[in-house]
Amino acid sequence: MAHVEALKQIEKLNKCMADVATRGITLKNGELTEKLVTDAYLKQFAGVLHTLDLASITVKIVPIAGRKGETKFGLRLETTNTGATADLSAIASEGEQRCIAMAAFLAELSQASHKSALVFDDPVSSLDHNYRTRVAALLAQEAIDRQVIVFTHDLVFLHDLQAAAEERNVTLTPRAIEWDANGPGRCQEDLPWEGKRVEPRLEELERRQRDVVRACSGPPNQQQTREILDIYAHLRGTLERIIEDKILEGGLTRYQNQVKVGKLRGLVGFSQAEFDQLANLHNGCSDVIRAHDSAAAKQVSPPSPKTLGEALEATRDLLELIKRRKNPSPAPTASS
Repeated sequence: MAHVEALKQIEKLNKCMADVATRGITLKNGELTEKLVTDAYLKQFAGVLHTLDLASITVKIVPIAGRKGETKFGLRLETTNTGATADLSAIASEGEQRCIAMAAFLAELSQASHKSALVFDDPVSSLDHNYRTRVAALLAQEAIDRQVIVFTHDLVFLHDLQAAAEERNVTLTPRAIEWDANGPGRCQEDLPWEGKRVEPRLEELERRQRDVVRACSGPPNQQQTREILDIYAHLRGTLERIIEDKILEGGLTRYQNQVKVGKLRGLVGFSQAEFDQLANLHNGCSDVIRAHDSAAAKQVSPPSPKTLGEALEATRDLLELIKRRKNPSPAPTASS
């Protein structure tokens, strides 16, 4: 009797097991996913691939496995002529795989309801300059709706990010992480010198010149002279950046892969006075800095902190001259 009762209990339990089986849930989940998620996801995914100029690659979402109510999908390349599928890693290059992974991530993110921050660590590694520019545009577009944090050591990509952020009126807040005496991780609230624009560069050079003036009680010693020469060298580089950013209006820079024709309107009215001021300053810096070892018998007098200050002040005057040309004061009207 006990054995018969146990068999009855087993029969009841088997019926319960059939009732709670997840296969039906998995099937229904797959059906709902196909109708409500997959189509929107694919549309967004294709849009990101098009932005990255990977529109020629057709990617198909295929179910991989379903288990206990969870449906998983994978990405497969689909050829347009035969319809056959292939594994991404077997076909796409490393750069293409990075772009496809980013497209998949952003497409999935578009289906989420939250607007949490995103963190990217060197997202353009292994990508050429064309992909860099497009990735920068994607990240700047995403930054309209959420905070986007990007770690990179690529100054060309940083320039692309700055240009994309300016184009979309997105605030870009730069930080630089460097080593100090205690090791890595020191954060400074600015870009490294190579990434700085004209005004921050000039402010830093003026600060360094004031430090030299305070340290000099007489003629500059060897250490102070080396500092003055280094400031002159950085001033010459700043003058070249003035040509890119202020005179050419960013229409032609060393970091771009295109000439921005519309920016060249800033050249209209470029005056002889601006050219003379720029040429004198640049030639003066070139005469001072020691690109070559000078003859010992020549005994060239080192530049003084005062002379350096005058050069920095003249650079400020040059910027003001350019500004007045681009934004002239309105002509006075005749009073009645």
